Amino acid sequence: MEFTRRFHGAVLGGLFGVAGLAQADPVVMEWTRTYVFPPYTYGAMVAVDHDGDVLSVGAAPGASDLITIKYDAAGNTLWERHYSMDGFSLRATWVAVDGAGNVIVTGYPQTFSSNPTAVGLLTLKYDSDGTLLWDDFYAATRGSTTRAIVDATGNIFVTGTAWFGTYDYVTIKYTPGGTRAWVDVLDYQGGFHTPTSMDLDANDNLLVAGGGPAGNGMLTVLYDTNGTRQWVDARPGTGGFGVKWTHDGDFYVTGSLWSQATSEDVRLLKFNANG
Repeated sequence: MEFTRRFHGAVLGGLFGVAGLAQADPVVMEWTRTYVFPPYTYGAMVAVDHDGDVLSVGAAPGASDLITIKYDAAGNTLWERHYSMDGFSLRATWVAVDGAGNVIVTGYPQTFSSNPTAVGLLTLKYDSDGTLLWDDFYAATRGSTTRAIVDATGNIFVTGTAWFGTYDYVTIKYTPGGTRAWVDVLDYQGGFHTPTSMDLDANDNLLVAGGGPAGNGMLTVLYDTNGTRQWVDARPGTGGFGVKWTHDGDFYVTGSLWSQATSEDVRLLKFNANG
């Protein structure tokens, strides 16, 4: 009987939810845009600037191009830019917009082969009109960028992974003009780790989270604005797939943890500023 009551509750809740949806305003697709660049193209990430314009980044690996397109809020193309590197196929990973409307794009080049190998972290910065302001390539064995974030003064933080005997975190801070302010390579106890998320607090301390296979843990590191590690934390689990700073100074990090009884479970960690 207990099972029946719970089942009925779930069904009734679902029915009420459907009824609520039925009474709401219908969802309207305002516009859709399809971009084709032979031989094949894929989209990686979108961002929205303070004017409501939409930045879309992707790549046509077969043609070696990393592609950035800016649309206005009505879906009209404002500009389109292609970036390539001789001898490599490019992949796009992230796009961010700073307070001035400049566009930061990350990705990585890889070799042309049946088993392509990534060769480093690539960062581009365009102004709001699509002029390429600077580009920077950090060459590294099997190196690739995963994401980027921008602080209030336009400094850019990029993180990714590369092979230094193991897969390690690679985090770079750029000045607005494209100078590398600092680079840190984090190898924690020889584990294979890839950063997957990052966030900044009110003082521009940078939290980077990620991990690797379950046995290598969830790996979280906090940097001050000068690139000095404040603390490193590793725990059983996989991921660090999302991280969020809260205005009370704490950080939340999410990932997963394997349990023999329940298989893969959600794991949520909360850190204070001291780790």
